[in-house]
Amino acid sequence: MPQARIPNHGTTRRIYAAALAILIALAMIVVLPAVNGRGTANAASDGNPNHASYWEGRFEHPATCYKHDGNSSHGQVVGKTVVLYEFDQDWPGDHWEALIVKGGSRDIGYGKGNAVYVHPQAGVGYTAPKNKGGNVPDVSHWIVCKGTTPTSSTTSSTTTTTQPTTTTSSTTTTTQPTTTTSSTTTTTQPTTTTSSTTTTTQPTTTTSSTTTTTQPTTTTSSTTTTTQPTTTTSSTTTTTQPTTTTSSTTTTTQPTTTTSSTTTTTQPTTTTTIVNVLASGVIGDRVWYDTNGDGLQDAGEKGIPGSTVMITGLDGQDVDPVTAGVQTTLMMLTGDDGKYLFSGLPAGTYKVETQLSWIPPGSGQTFTTVSSFIVELPDGGEDLTNDFGVVAVVSDELPHTGLNTDTLLIVAILLTITGAGAVLVTRRKKHNGEDLAA
Repeated sequence: MPQARIPNHGTTRRIYAAALAILIALAMIVVLPAVNGRGTANAASDGNPNHASYWEGRFEHPATCYKHDGNSSHGQVVGKTVVLYEFDQDWPGDHWEALIVKGGSRDIGYGKGNAVYVHPQAGVGYTAPKNKGGNVPDVSHWIVCKGTTPTSSTTSSTTTTTQPTTTTSSTTTTTQPTTTTSSTTTTTQPTTTTSSTTTTTQPTTTTSSTTTTTQPTTTTSSTTTTTQPTTTTSSTTTTTQPTTTTSSTTTTTQPTTTTSSTTTTTQPTTTTTIVNVLASGVIGDRVWYDTNGDGLQDAGEKGIPGSTVMITGLDGQDVDPVTAGVQTTLMMLTGDDGKYLFSGLPAGTYKVETQLSWIPPGSGQTFTTVSSFIVELPDGGEDLTNDFGVVAVVSDELPHTGLNTDTLLIVAILLTITGAGAVLVTRRKKHNGEDLAA
C-alpha cells in the first residue's frame, strides 16, 4: 500500500519567495528604463510660499504682500487668469512689485503651482504654471506685492563767512590858551590889595559806544593833543596916589569830547547744496530657451521668466543704488520676456552669472552658452550682450537612487538568475525527498 505524501511547507515557502524575486526583477527591467530622470525644484525651505509674508524682501524694492483667494480691491480672477487693477496712489508704496499666481501642482522653482511675475502690469491676465499636459489650471489663490521705490538722498552744507571787524577810536584833547594879567601899584599911600580868582570849568561830555563781536577786532587809536601858547602880561605903575593892585587869574578849560565808534561789517552768506547724483551705467540682457542648442537666439525662441541673475562688483563698487550702504552683489528675476537689466552702475569690472538651479524648472536642462560674463563697464556705459541660453535634456540619472538605468538593469538580471537558481535547487531537493520516500 503506497504511503501518503507529507506536504513540505518549507519547500513551498522557498518556491513562493523565488517567484516573488523573479516578478520584482521583471518589473524593474520593464519599468525602470521608462522612468524620466528629470527632477523638480523644491520649494524654498525657509518658509511657506503660500503665505504672503514669505515673498516680502525677495524682490528689487521693499514690498508689502497680500494674499487673495478670489476678487479683491487689488484685482480679480478672470477665467483662469488674475488681472490687476491700476495702482492706487493712496495705497502704501508706489507700484506693483510682484504677482504670484497659484494653481495646480507643477513646480517651476517657486514652490508647487506658483508662477512669479516681477513688475506686473495692470489689465494683463497672468496664469499659474501649465501642467504637464500643457493646460492652464484654475487659480487656487494669488499674492500681490506693493513696492516702494527709494528716493535719492540730498546733503545740504552751509558755509558762513564773517569778515573781520575794524574799529577806529579817535580821542582829541584840546586845551585853550590861558591868559594871566597881573597889575601891581606901589604908593606911599595906604595900599589896598584886591585879589580875585575865578575858576571856570566847562562840563565834560564823554560818549562811548562799544560793540562786541566774536570775530577778531582790529582797533586803531589816534590821540591828538594841542596846547596853545600862554601869554602873560605884567604891568607895574608907581605913583604918589594910592595904589590899587588887582590880581586876576582866570583858568578856562574847554569841554573835552571823546568819541569811540565801533563798526561791524558782515558779508553775505553763501550756502552750497550738494546733491548725490546716481551713476548711469547699465548691464543686461536675456535668459532664453535655446531650442536647437546652437547658442544663438533664433526667431521664435522664447525667454524664460522668473530666472535669477546675479551681478557682483569685482572692484568693490556699489551695485544697488537704491539701498543704503555699499552693496557689492545684487540678484534679480527676469521679466516675462526673459530679460533683466541692472542700472545705476558706476564704472568698473563686473561679473554677471546664473545657475541651472536658478532657471525654471530648475533641472533637466543644460547651458548652450557660458554661465557667467566678465564686463568692463566705462563711466555711463551700456552692455546688453550678456545672454544665457539653455536647452532641455533627458537625463538617465534617477533622482531618488542616484543609479542610472544600466546599473539597475544589471541588478535586475542578477536577481532573475538568483531566483531561477533558487527554484531549481528547491525542485531538486523535492525530487530527492520523493526518491527517498520511495
